[in-house]
Amino acid sequence: MIANTWLKCIVATVAALLLLATGTGTALGADARETLLRDLMTMNGKKNVEAELAYVRKAGILDSVLQGEIDATAMARSFEPSKQAAAADTIRDSGVVMANGEMAVTWFYEAVQKFIAEGQLTLHLYETAAVNDAAPTSSRLLAMSVALTNMASASRVPLLVATDDDVLPPDPAALTKLRKDMEASRSALSREPYWYNLMAEIMIIQRANPADVMAIVQEGLAAFPDNTRLVVLASNRFLPRWGGDAKRLADYFDWVSTLPALRNRPDMYARIYWNALSLQYKLTLFKVAEKDWTRMEPALQKLVAAYPTTENVNIAALMACLGGDRAMTRTFLHHEKFNPYGQIWTDPDALPLCWSWAG
Repeated sequence: MIANTWLKCIVATVAALLLLATGTGTALGADARETLLRDLMTMNGKKNVEAELAYVRKAGILDSVLQGEIDATAMARSFEPSKQAAAADTIRDSGVVMANGEMAVTWFYEAVQKFIAEGQLTLHLYETAAVNDAAPTSSRLLAMSVALTNMASASRVPLLVATDDDVLPPDPAALTKLRKDMEASRSALSREPYWYNLMAEIMIIQRANPADVMAIVQEGLAAFPDNTRLVVLASNRFLPRWGGDAKRLADYFDWVSTLPALRNRPDMYARIYWNALSLQYKLTLFKVAEKDWTRMEPALQKLVAAYPTTENVNIAALMACLGGDRAMTRTFLHHEKFNPYGQIWTDPDALPLCWSWAG
């Protein structure tokens, strides 16, 4: 059931992303993102790549198509470990940050795991492959990530997608060994931003000391300041599902917002609390967590202004509505990038109610 939930979420995401136009993006700009899209299309055997790119430019859908192509790359290569590693290297070396504000490479690694959750052959291929110290870092990271999926799928899925399935504990001995292997490979593998994300996942599943999780976040952001996915992922340790509570989540944000990489990123407050809503609290978020609108208002404004993807505008509209800010809700619902996104408005009554209330 967990695997089916995961697969359905990802298939829906890929389909939606290929259709939705998004904003202009951040970081290295449109040229770098288009170059990466061209490389991935070529890698995936697409024909008439330049003609497709010309259409993408004309339609203004570069970022949605790039995000969809990264997902498609993960899915298409899920049974070919060596090609998967090559794709990871290409995406990492591009240095691209997508329009939604996430590093393209960390998005890719997560997408791989979401697809192989349904593919036992892939797990077998990785498990029997000899991944030693001489192997590329991407191959070793993929193997370790697959190992985590294999031993702890019932714990890992709820960290990444919204599901009501129970968080089931994995074999503690196997998880401890994997963490030791990760730590032993730190000098080589921590050159990859995803090493920190994977380590954070392992620690959360172990319910490790929160201080250890925070140390990984601090180290990871110092090495890769654009790795905002690490910040959001680590916040799960402070949700009730993994031994936290509303106060600990608030304290986590207070701490992480002081780190140099996030001092000018008020949008991270919205990202962390959207994650809490999606994976834990649902529409009861502000009944459980303190509604600090002095933080949430500028966070939502920054999220939409700097990262105006269709998904982010939907998130902002829902959060503003839930927070009781009528004017802000109206602004986001009438934003040029707003297009109802079903994966955000999971309660069928929520969007109609917000529309009628905000006007």
